[in-house]
Amino acid sequence: MRKKGAGSARIDSLTKFSSPSSSKSKAEINDLSKKLLTKYLEQEKEFQQSQKALSISKAKILSLETKIREVEYKLEEPFFLLKPKKKFG
Repeated sequence: MRKKGAGSARIDSLTKFSSPSSSKSKAEINDLSKKLLTKYLEQEKEFQQSQKALSISKAKILSLETKIREVEYKLEEPFFLLKPKKKFG
């Protein structure tokens, strides 16, 4: 005779827990389902907010990278291409 695995024991307990003869069990399942859904929706909202923050950060990083490239280019320009400074007098 084979032993039941942990997974099948859980399935059996859920089947017994949700039997039609127990309205209290159904109410508990419904309550837990609502709590689970609420928690899921909260997590999803938090995830979306994080995604927005990451998008903003990405845009800032790209902008700063562009500015860095511009400064690097100016530093690499040959001296004669630089604009002459105004002379006094």
